[in-house]
Amino acid sequence: MDQEMARRWLSNTGDLVVEHIDKPNGRVRLYYLSTLADASIVYNELIPKLRLLPLETVGIDEVEKQLGVASSNRVYEVQEAVSRMIHNAIYVHVEGAAFGLAIPSDGTVGRSIQAPEVESVVLGPQIAFVEELNVNLCIIRKYMPTTHLFHERLVAGTEIPVDISVLYLENIVDPENVNTVRQRIQELNVDSHLDSSILAQYIADNERSLFPTLQQTERPDRVIHGLRQGQVAILFWR
Repeated sequence: MDQEMARRWLSNTGDLVVEHIDKPNGRVRLYYLSTLADASIVYNELIPKLRLLPLETVGIDEVEKQLGVASSNRVYEVQEAVSRMIHNAIYVHVEGAAFGLAIPSDGTVGRSIQAPEVESVVLGPQIAFVEELNVNLCIIRKYMPTTHLFHERLVAGTEIPVDISVLYLENIVDPENVNTVRQRIQELNVDSHLDSSILAQYIADNERSLFPTLQQTERPDRVIHGLRQGQVAILFWR
């Protein structure tokens, strides 16, 4: 991943959280993925410590000393920061500094993972999606810790808007397929409650085709396989 792709990843990742500590200037910022990092570390430890510093003028060396995290790592390139974040880290950035700080964490949340009920398998991973999308995204990111996994958040529906996540591997997906999925979701004009079955009917290419153009599954491994084949995955936020 080069610098430009890393910057595009930062602007196309729906579970990326950016905390500007010294609003409105934003010299000191924290970056992390809500699906992977432990937010309690951010709000209970890092932010309180940072707010004890003169944020308008503070340097990265002072920040590093103030945080005092023995396991933190210095990060010199934006693509390394992205790589650290997809492996659970919280990235601390000071505008104009020569390096940033990556602080390890693990914030997997939600109910325990269970075996698939409908698509049961004898051999293979005994893991099914759950009701909370953050957990589902965490599962996919755990099994696909790659900087090429892009995640866009879109909104569909009118009376009852629904947040939708679109996932794809940027290095192998056909951009036209991503654009088509994005456009069809954004053009939906649905007044009733939107679920996965209804969404599938609206965005499917040809319902009479002998070959399925869209598949629904409760198994993360099938989604991961599809992503590796250049397909686009759609998940619902709840």
